[in-house]
Amino acid sequence: MFRAPTVNSMKFFGIVFFLRAGIFLRALAQIGVVLKDRFLGVILSRPVSQRIFVHHRGLLSAIFICVLLQGCIDSTSRDEAYSLSNHIIERLDSLGVQDYFPEKHFPRDVMVQMLAEMRERCDYRNRKGGFVNDFYARNIGMNPDRVSFIYEYFLRCDSIRIILTYEIEQKPELVRFTIEPLEVENIMLDRSR
Repeated sequence: MFRAPTVNSMKFFGIVFFLRAGIFLRALAQIGVVLKDRFLGVILSRPVSQRIFVHHRGLLSAIFICVLLQGCIDSTSRDEAYSLSNHIIERLDSLGVQDYFPEKHFPRDVMVQMLAEMRERCDYRNRKGGFVNDFYARNIGMNPDRVSFIYEYFLRCDSIRIILTYEIEQKPELVRFTIEPLEVENIMLDRSR
């Protein structure tokens, strides 16, 4: 399912590509050291102007390929997380929806009680609103990247914002489920539009 990129996703799009490209460039540099000895004789036999051109052309090609591959990987994980998020939001008032919340992050009894209250007291089935924004958080170091999907609804009991956050290292995993009033400011929303 195609969806137009939001301002926030476009801001992080470039940053993520350049950070991921750096990781691939380091790996390519290590491979380049091995291949350097093989091609060193060919390159050194050329004039200096041709040597510089060959070096830059290869470097630009490597950067382009790394950026392209990383973009496809990130996009697939994010699209899968978005699809899961929509699936949960559409079924939030159904009885079996708590199965989509991993028990290691969401205690089963708390989720059942909270979802039952939303279903009965807030009339979730007749909600008004929908998807508002996504927010990509690139974690440097040992932590996996996260993406949050933000929905805003007007319900009978209150006006709420629902945020589903996924870790998207390999397969998207739901790690956070937040419900907050619309009046609360949230840094993940760009209200300047």
